[in-house]
Amino acid sequence: MSQLGMEPSPRMRLAALTDALAESVVRALRGTDDVFALSEVVDSPDDSGGLAAIRVLGMDAMAPHLLGGRRPSRADVELVLASVRMFPVLSLDRELPAIPKVRDWLTARALTSLGVAGVETVWPVEVGAGFGRQPGWVSWCAVMARLSTLALPGVYCPLHADARRFSADLERGVTRAMLRRDHRTAARLARWLAAGDGVRSELSLAALLRHLELVAAGDPRVALDVVVAGRMLEGCRR
Repeated sequence: MSQLGMEPSPRMRLAALTDALAESVVRALRGTDDVFALSEVVDSPDDSGGLAAIRVLGMDAMAPHLLGGRRPSRADVELVLASVRMFPVLSLDRELPAIPKVRDWLTARALTSLGVAGVETVWPVEVGAGFGRQPGWVSWCAVMARLSTLALPGVYCPLHADARRFSADLERGVTRAMLRRDHRTAARLARWLAAGDGVRSELSLAALLRHLELVAAGDPRVALDVVVAGRMLEGCRR
C-alpha cells in the first residue's frame, strides 16, 4: 500500500516482482542459496505476476542453471514455457520489431542447451551483422543494452561477433552511461564486454564491476548484470 493509501499500479507491481526474482537469482549466483529453483519463487503456472517477472528477466531467470551447468527441474521449465504462453508478445517495438524475436530465440536456445527437447530455435533472419548500427554507436549501444540477456557463455549469434568487432564502441557506451549515472545500461554493456574477450578490454572491467556493485547496491537488476558479467570475466581468465 502506498503512502496515499492507493494500490500500486500494475507496472509498479511488476517492477517489484521482477526485482524480487532478480534478487533470488543473484543470491543463487553468489552461492548464498544452495539450490535455486524458479518454482520456489513463483507459486505456479497460474501466477500471472510471477510469470510476467520471468518474461521480463528472460533467461536471466535461469542464469544459475546456465552458468552452473545444472539441468533445471521440469517444474522450472514449465514455468518458463508458461510465461511465454501467457505473454506471447512481451513488447511491441515499432522501430526494431526483431528485438522481441531475438529474446524469444534466446529462450528457446537456452532451454535446448539445458536439455529441453522439442523447442524451436530459429534465429530471426532480419538480424545479421551490424544490426542496429545504422544510426551510430550511441544507438547501437542502446540496442545492445536491451539485448544484454544474450551475453551468456555458450550462446552464440551474430550479435556476439559484433560485440567483439566493435568492442571499442561498447567501451565508449559504458563510459557514457557511467557519466550519465545510467548504471543499468553500463552494467548491461559490461556484460557484452565480458562475454567477448573481456580481459583485453581497455577498461578495467573488474574495477568497473566493483564500482557498479557499490553505486547501484539498491538495484537488483544491476546486481544481476554485474554478477553475471563477473562470472563470465572469471571464465575468460581461466
